[in-house]
Amino acid sequence: MTDPTPLHPVDRAFEEAERFVPSDRGDGGDGDRGPAPDDEPGLPDDVPVIPVGKRDNFYFVIDSSGQLRVVKDAEMSRSKILSLFDRCTWALRKYWPRLKTVEGRDGVTTKVVGVRYEDIQEQIFAACADEARCGIWDPIKFLRGPGAWRGDGGELILHCGMTVWRGAEAADRAEDADGDAAGEARRGESVGRPGRIDRHVYPAAPATLRPAKAAQQPYQRGGPSRLVLDALSTWNWRRGETDAHLLLGWICCAMVAGAVDWRAMCWVTGERNTGKSTLHKLIAALFDDSVIAVTNTSAAGLWQKIGHSSLPVMVDEMEADADNRRAQGVIELARHAASGGVTLRGGADHQATEFKSQNCFLFSSILVPPLRSQDLSRQAILRLGELDVRAVPPVTDKAHWRRVGRGLLRRMCDGWHRWDATVAAYRQALLASGHDGRGADQWGSLLAAADLALYDAAPDGDTLGIWAERVAPSVDNDAGERDQNDHDRCLEFLASSTAETWRAGLKRPIGSYIAEAAGLALEDIEHPDERAAKAVLATVGLKVFDQDGRRYLAVAKNHQALQAIFRATYWGGSPGASGVWGQALERAPGALRSKANLSFSGVRSRAVLVPITAMLGDDYRPSGPGWSAGWAEPPDGSAS
Repeated sequence: MTDPTPLHPVDRAFEEAERFVPSDRGDGGDGDRGPAPDDEPGLPDDVPVIPVGKRDNFYFVIDSSGQLRVVKDAEMSRSKILSLFDRCTWALRKYWPRLKTVEGRDGVTTKVVGVRYEDIQEQIFAACADEARCGIWDPIKFLRGPGAWRGDGGELILHCGMTVWRGAEAADRAEDADGDAAGEARRGESVGRPGRIDRHVYPAAPATLRPAKAAQQPYQRGGPSRLVLDALSTWNWRRGETDAHLLLGWICCAMVAGAVDWRAMCWVTGERNTGKSTLHKLIAALFDDSVIAVTNTSAAGLWQKIGHSSLPVMVDEMEADADNRRAQGVIELARHAASGGVTLRGGADHQATEFKSQNCFLFSSILVPPLRSQDLSRQAILRLGELDVRAVPPVTDKAHWRRVGRGLLRRMCDGWHRWDATVAAYRQALLASGHDGRGADQWGSLLAAADLALYDAAPDGDTLGIWAERVAPSVDNDAGERDQNDHDRCLEFLASSTAETWRAGLKRPIGSYIAEAAGLALEDIEHPDERAAKAVLATVGLKVFDQDGRRYLAVAKNHQALQAIFRATYWGGSPGASGVWGQALERAPGALRSKANLSFSGVRSRAVLVPITAMLGDDYRPSGPGWSAGWAEPPDGSAS
């Protein structure tokens, strides 16, 4: 009986690649082409065991199942070779037979009595070391696990576990963009088995989400982007459709994470019963559970789980705690992943292990742990309000959402030819709206990914302007913290710390002593005493200091009292060494290094001179003769 719904060519290619099983016949399944010539190291062409390269005393080989295997030279034993050849052990007797001559009544005959494993070992070693084909190989640079990647020609490559989808290269994409978007498989598009593509190796892995068989509609009824955006909009977002749009952007960006230059991060936060867990289930269903979803994890466990993949990472219940060190480790890993930085970790064999994360991270929690400015600048914090459970679609039909996810991935594949230009356009609009470079990278990636999913054409000026205005720093609730410089945070922490001195039955914050020593009248100080305030400041390594007609706050760079204040922060220091707070404060506008050691209640130390206005505000003016009218302007030049 004829199938009334024949498979689309792309789906057929996927299924044929997934059904591939190496032949167990003696001819190898693809014809007998024999071993490589004696002067060319290598394995027979019809044997699906592929030498990749070597590094130190380790050899990299793709086994007959398509998996990358790392074999130490001393471990290339008989059992290891059998494991590598696995489903094509017929090749062992065919190409490396151990023969025995037997005399019988019919004369002399040759019989296969075993396998020459030592010859196989020698040939694999030689093939991996062959500079023309393999040679020294670095898995950090050239190994790619499941997820999306960018090919050498700029094309999008999807490693779907047991298959690899490859889009058209840049020149072909430009031509295809003018053609029929709803046609059959795109020119230059191909689907194959895992293995080597150009310089990179894509080893076999469990199957992951693959793109839909044909082109998908943009933002229209029934289109994947419309279905996902409508579903996300049922949650009670603080900024309404803006937050739903940004989360759609994160989902789409996560689908192509390894192929983009900047991997955006999102943090979903809200009280109990705001739908955070249900949201995670919906996103996991869109990815056909091809996500790394964890709770209560450590950075080490997470990067071991990620491996060489670029699959999305979802961390639930990343709550603020009394000890946030575990959370900070995971957040640091996500920060490195945003730009694809390389992390080194020591191993038990005293060898450094390299790790490069290229994943999009989604966090969720009731409360967000304390984030440093460099981490805030990489986060889009999306806040949830109380949820109307009747409005949220249940995530029970996983097959439906998997089909929607495949359609969304197809949108990213078909729109990939305009990714670079779209990111650049949003980035320029964001810079014009007041964002710095990091903010333009973060929001630009989210908006560009959503744009590819929603529309077929490049964004026009009105669209760019609308979205740049919606996420502009002036309307971003977290912009103040996100854009705050590290030296300002350090000064705020110092000013709010309490001096261990009692006056009028109270312990006062250091900031009030600084203001009193600088001559400011304070509402809660009935009888200000500049001299007494300066004495208190000296005990903690601080001094209101005048130099060259300007007034500064001098902060000792090596002082035990300051070490105690900053001990629990990353601005702290070690006994006998200058504190990190000095480095942070030197970056304040107009800051100087002291020309000589200053005395702090008998303790002499080099100091950082921070303009007093950095602490007390630009309206502050000192009293007394001898001060120039423009004293508050920061001095020209660098620190003396």
